[in-house]
Formats: sequence, C-alpha cells, structure tokens
Amino acid sequence: MLKGLSLPLPKPAASLFAANAIGQTSRNTQLPGNPEELLARLKASLAQQGYRERKINTVVGAWGFNLVMDPPPGTTVDGTSEGKAAALVLQATAIGPNRINLNVRFEGL
Repeated sequence: MLKGLSLPLPKPAASLFAANAIGQTSRNTQLPGNPEELLARLKASLAQQGYRERKINTVVGAWGFNLVMDPPPGTTVDGTSEGKAAALVLQATAIGPNRINLNVRFEGL
C-alpha cells in the first residue's frame, strides 16, 4: 500500500528498512522547499485520496513537521495485526536552507 501511495513529490521516494513501521519499510526522500508548503501539498493530496488528518498529532515549524493520517474507511494496511489499526505517518526535517528530508510510513496503533 505504501508503494501505491500518490504523493505530490518531484520524484518517487526511495524505499528503505524501518524497524518499527508496519511491513518494516518506509519511503524517504530529500527535496527542495519549506515545511509549511510541503505540508499543505501533502494534506491536500492525501485528503483527495480519502485520508483523514489526526489534527492532534500535527506539528509544524521551521524545523519541519509531523503529520499523522488515518487511511480511508474500510482500508486494510498489509501487516497490521488483527484487531489493530494503522496510521500513515509523514515526518519532515529541514536539513538545510530550502532542503527537506521526508519520511513516510505506516505505523500500528
């Protein structure tokens, strides 16, 4: 499901190992821009795909952001234990002027 996620990025994010993520994979990329603009684009794109923001988890600043989204109703994330849910976690960190590192993964709740 992570591979099929449509994100408004200039190029696809690379897949990498993530010990705590469901399926033990995440997507990671570095791109130009600032956190506020990237966050707005991601929120809009994911909302169009049926994801709902967990606003209590959203934090943004010049340093980057944290965004947690619930998958569309009825969606099952592969690797989620029975009776458990998963959330899409997007975290960005400013690594230089106009440069952001973005990590995207599903986490169990």
